[in-house]
Amino acid sequence: MKAESALDLYPYALGDALSERRRYNYAPYAARPFLAAWTAAREPLRKSAPADPLAAPPLGPSLAGLDDALDALAQAWRNGAGANERQRLRRLIQHFEVGQRIYGAYAVGFVPLDRSDCRDPDRYLLAAELFESSCTEEGALDALNALLKIMDLLTTQRAWLSAEQAARLQRLAQRESGHVQRLAQRLGVSW
Repeated sequence: MKAESALDLYPYALGDALSERRRYNYAPYAARPFLAAWTAAREPLRKSAPADPLAAPPLGPSLAGLDDALDALAQAWRNGAGANERQRLRRLIQHFEVGQRIYGAYAVGFVPLDRSDCRDPDRYLLAAELFESSCTEEGALDALNALLKIMDLLTTQRAWLSAEQAARLQRLAQRESGHVQRLAQRLGVSW
């Protein structure tokens, strides 16, 4: 029987996740091998460039052309999120969980105005920073789940990132690893 590689056990960070949606199905994976495979898949990100792993990733700059709601949410989060911002973030998390895309503009009910406008890496980085902030401030498991998925997507796009974007991704990967390790420790799981 052939030994499975980390990429066989964790294929979600391969290919182009913006061209081909991921079908997450963790059922066949045992906890330890799966977590070891996830760790191996993220290792190149965490070590790609020097960054301070203890520094919280700053929320990205306000982006011209970014969906007004996402930009406003990021601005509010920088200034201390209240109940309304937390509810809006939960809605963004739910939307991302279902569609695995973040579009530039939405109509009422989170309906994308332009379905082709979903490839902006800054938009995904900003959403990932918001998800990570929610993990840090609230310990929110839905945010951690969304963070894991958006990091998979960003991993598939890293060849096209600028140096600044790659540095943001690396900080996020380091913080993501810390969240997973703390959760595993709390649950008594090691790998």
